[in-house]
Amino acid sequence: MFYRSKLQKITPGIALTLLLASGSISAAAYLVRIDDMQVTYDEFESQVNSIARQTFYHGKPLTDDEWLNFRQTVVDQIVDRKLKIREAQRRGIAADERYVVSQLRSYEDRYTGTERWASEGEQMLVRLRAHFIEESLLAGLAEDVQEIPSPTAAAVEEYYAANIDKFTEPARQRVSVILLRVEPSAVKVTWEGARDQSAQLAKQIRDGKKFAELARLHSADVSSDKGGDMGYLHAGMLNPTAQDTIDGLALGEVSVPVDVLEGVAIFMVTERTQAAIREFEDVRDRAADLLTRDAVERAGVALIARLRGGADIDVDEDYLRTLPTQNR
Repeated sequence: MFYRSKLQKITPGIALTLLLASGSISAAAYLVRIDDMQVTYDEFESQVNSIARQTFYHGKPLTDDEWLNFRQTVVDQIVDRKLKIREAQRRGIAADERYVVSQLRSYEDRYTGTERWASEGEQMLVRLRAHFIEESLLAGLAEDVQEIPSPTAAAVEEYYAANIDKFTEPARQRVSVILLRVEPSAVKVTWEGARDQSAQLAKQIRDGKKFAELARLHSADVSSDKGGDMGYLHAGMLNPTAQDTIDGLALGEVSVPVDVLEGVAIFMVTERTQAAIREFEDVRDRAADLLTRDAVERAGVALIARLRGGADIDVDEDYLRTLPTQNR
């Protein structure tokens, strides 16, 4: 494809589907002990599998190393969650009962009348209530942590100077494309035909034909009705093959045919702008917001570090270093 694929950053939560699971936790031994709190092996495996189903396309990471790293991440999140809930209770933060009741009511409305709700509804409500109380406590703790004093004018200006890249408009290129679509599984002769046709179109443009006119006639890209104009793009928006091609073009120069995921393409750069630093006065408010956000993030990290440092945490590391099929 032209555009670079983006890996979405996902922070797994404690899935509500786990709370609705039937059955009880049976393991007596624990995987993790945090002072007087424990996480059993069965509890951990239920949570990690539930979160994995919601996080990964195939229900779990593709490689063994990724799977082991993911399981470690879930353990860390479980520990952090329990520590933060205890800290919220220590600070005297109370759960928002209206929030808890509204969440429970929404689940009752959704599942009342189902066979499972008829037989297990009361037990589900108990587990759900505990979950939403915890969620409310975590939200209250987050509000406490985020109570950061407003930064001084001098601090904002210092942050701007130290992070000038955050206030720099990136260099951009206005790019046009003509795409001849070819299925990835197409036979070699089909790809070669598309390359030949693209080369002929490029020659016509070099001989005086209008790029936009040929794009409207031949391009399979969504930009065809705009004469192939993809608009202003900055570095990182295109995949490496396409990016390297347009970076080497002079303004108005048409590229050689380039194989992309969707087929064969030719490109032309119609305009370039250089990177430009925005003046402090124009971004003062944004700099203050970013400085405050960074301070909140640091406060959150410091809180977890302090809570972990003050807790006696015991983890079965040998268990976590082996794959689930090798455990117990």
